[in-house]
Amino acid sequence: MAQIMRPISTISDNGNISGTGSAHNQVDGTSPDTGDWWYGTNNTTNTMEVLLTDLSASVPASGTCTVTIQEAQSDDDDAPTAPTTGGAAPSFDLLVIENVTTRASVSTVTSNDGSFAAHNTLTFEASTVTDWADLRLRFVSNGSGGAPGGRRGAATSYMEISTPDASTTSIPVLFNHYAKRRRN
Repeated sequence: MAQIMRPISTISDNGNISGTGSAHNQVDGTSPDTGDWWYGTNNTTNTMEVLLTDLSASVPASGTCTVTIQEAQSDDDDAPTAPTTGGAAPSFDLLVIENVTTRASVSTVTSNDGSFAAHNTLTFEASTVTDWADLRLRFVSNGSGGAPGGRRGAATSYMEISTPDASTTSIPVLFNHYAKRRRN
């Protein structure tokens, strides 16, 4: 069964939240929830970076890790709303960061117009990660340009990384070897 990493703290944030708490509180649910979200200001680049669940005690086996987010375009004129329709479509960048190293990224993805939608095209190999206690997700809202009434930002309401199962060790084999040596 896959292991799931979710946001546990906010590393940095210069965007906006629709609910209460910190940025990671807006995107840390156990299932997609559009009741609250993090969003970028219209026509401005905003960034949120969150620390994820520590898997150093159950290091994933080799295989593919998949990043899943719920995203949409937002409009912060007057009262913030997400998702919104119309206007100039904003884009977002999504990065997987380990300490200071980018492990995977996707850039300039057009935000969904009209509803929150799952985005899960970002993958990376578990074997490239060396510190599972310092894995982060960075979401960058690249605000759109255009006329003031048509400017939009990108929003996200959910983030997670699905990893392979924890790697297993051959303890029974080691025990059998020890037991055989002891009998002789």
